[in-house]
Amino acid sequence: MDEKAFAAFRELMPIVRSAVQLQSAIGAAAASGMVQAFDATGQAALLLDERGSLILASRAGEAILSQGTLLSVRDARPIAVAAQGSAAFDSAIGAAMAAETPMAVPPEPFLLRSADWRSCLTVEVQPLPRGRELFGPRPAILILLKPGCDEATQLAMLLEDYRLTPAEAEVALSLAQGERPATIARKRGVGLPTVRSQVTAIYAKLHVRGQVELSTFLRNFGSQAGHA
Repeated sequence: MDEKAFAAFRELMPIVRSAVQLQSAIGAAAASGMVQAFDATGQAALLLDERGSLILASRAGEAILSQGTLLSVRDARPIAVAAQGSAAFDSAIGAAMAAETPMAVPPEPFLLRSADWRSCLTVEVQPLPRGRELFGPRPAILILLKPGCDEATQLAMLLEDYRLTPAEAEVALSLAQGERPATIARKRGVGLPTVRSQVTAIYAKLHVRGQVELSTFLRNFGSQAGHA
């Protein structure tokens, strides 16, 4: 580089530095604004850059990460920790990193859970619109987290881990919602003796002694996901 070119470069350096700082500030402001919106609603959310590195997390998202039961951070990236569904998590992050624009059809949410079902997270990973900025981390991937196991998850748990039949699992959920055997029999179009037999089998398989214990048993699954 000759002397004139070097002098010109030195004159341009403050301008380039200012541009870098401005763009970084814009990126940080965009991420911060999104996180503030999630904080206002209590939504657990993580914002990643295009390399999959964590930029910011909402307060609820930070709580889940700090708990470390299902999600943690390693080398600045969120990772699934010894959870069922970790392969789906890695795949979803990879797909979002590869996407240049938001997907026409939003990806289906999936479940991260512990082996005993006591910690569950419904996860949704969505790529964000990407600008052409050259400097500073920009939000490129949004991860929404919903702690707890919903009814569909409880049903899967009853079928998979406790070997209830599909009919028994559905009856168990109805009992947990406070319905009486006679009401369940009428809704299902079966005789009351059939439902009573299913109730007996449910209590034996789940090791509970009544409808109240059954309700507590199902309610406790996933309740620790965001609070333990």
